[in-house]
Amino acid sequence: MVGWLGDMVGRANAMVGQASYMIGHLSFMVAHTTYTVGPPAYMVVQSRYSYA
Repeated sequence: MVGWLGDMVGRANAMVGQASYMIGHLSFMVAHTTYTVGPPAYMVVQSRYSYA
């Protein structure tokens, strides 16, 4: 009984860890994309508005 409970807790812990890892990886990808795409897009917008 205790072993089964420990197994369930271990599985839940692993699932939570995997989910948090996925969320962290996703947020890292979003931040990386923002840092990569953001400055050129900002420069394009600035150049468009500076000519207006």
